[in-house]
Amino acid sequence: MPTTERRAFLEMHGGAAHANVTVIKENPLAWSVRWQMLAQAKERIDATYFIVNDDVFGLAFLAHLYERAQHGVQVRLLVDARGTLPLTASLRDAQLLAQLASGGDVEVRLYNPILQEVAHSIVAASAVPVAAGTHEKIVAVDGKVAITGGRNIGAEYFLTHDEDPKAVEDADVLLEGDAAAIELARISAFPENADPVPPSSTRDRHDLLMLVYAAMDAWLKGEVDAHTDDDTAILALESKALDTLDHPPSPGVRDTLRSELKQLVKAKSSWGTIPLVDLPAHAAEVRIISCESRAEGVLDDDANDAMIRALAAARRHIVLETPYFLMTPRILTALEHAGHRGVHIDVLTNSPLSTDNPESQALFIDSWPEREARIPTLRVFVDND
Repeated sequence: MPTTERRAFLEMHGGAAHANVTVIKENPLAWSVRWQMLAQAKERIDATYFIVNDDVFGLAFLAHLYERAQHGVQVRLLVDARGTLPLTASLRDAQLLAQLASGGDVEVRLYNPILQEVAHSIVAASAVPVAAGTHEKIVAVDGKVAITGGRNIGAEYFLTHDEDPKAVEDADVLLEGDAAAIELARISAFPENADPVPPSSTRDRHDLLMLVYAAMDAWLKGEVDAHTDDDTAILALESKALDTLDHPPSPGVRDTLRSELKQLVKAKSSWGTIPLVDLPAHAAEVRIISCESRAEGVLDDDANDAMIRALAAARRHIVLETPYFLMTPRILTALEHAGHRGVHIDVLTNSPLSTDNPESQALFIDSWPEREARIPTLRVFVDND
């Protein structure tokens, strides 16, 4: 008996929930949604990211978590040590993580720290531990609303192509519903091989985080004029931010703030976007599926299994959109079977010109002819920008 789409969905190994679902494609909107979610947090924020960049968006994200912690919100943040290396390798930014960790009921952890990765790989005589990472991108607030998807925290994920030629196209899913948000918060829980960031506090680091938060908040709320020249906008943002402190910051903090504001005023598409208007939401039954990293050498196959169940149920059309078109033998076989059933399969992925991972692109190019030979209904579309 052929597998139906409904049966495949019900048999997936993941948390089941009902939620109001909003798909977010636009980069500036994705940032504004996150900012407003954090602003509305009253009890708890659970967040995990592969990458938090050392740019104005990354610092503002940390700053907003810190600001919420100052208001009594419990904060749990997990970042990948390898993906967030530019942030943790910078003395200033590593100190900001320590400042966040000192902000109240806050815990910050690094997943699979670099020295730990290398040691595990040497002992295991395997590259798996050093390559393993936590790739979830999740913010869950108060067990009521959560956002997940492909975006990390950094300028390229929230700027338009006009503002940054390196901006990426990605998607997020906003889920409003207790069960869905709680499940995503559970996925964000700290694994065993996540080292805590020791708390450490100084007035300068406190000042910088609060100033960056205030400046980003004013920009998103349209409290300064974005249609003037950049220098005037920077001065207006600086003034807004400085008004939130009861003392003058040090010259070094002020210089760093101005550097961040030079980046921020380029983000014209985000200006004045908060408060957000009602976003179109669809009530739906959802399954939340995640895989634990293989850092400990254990293969969690839930995502693979879910994909294969979905492919086996397809009868007319499959669309795969992914930055890296790499697959396990099981998924390749499932696609091959679908193709021989007459299912049309379209893949949208990166080309060598648009990829950020040359290694995965090399593997894709090497295996492309075999895939097209084995899957008669396969069409591959690549982004050349």
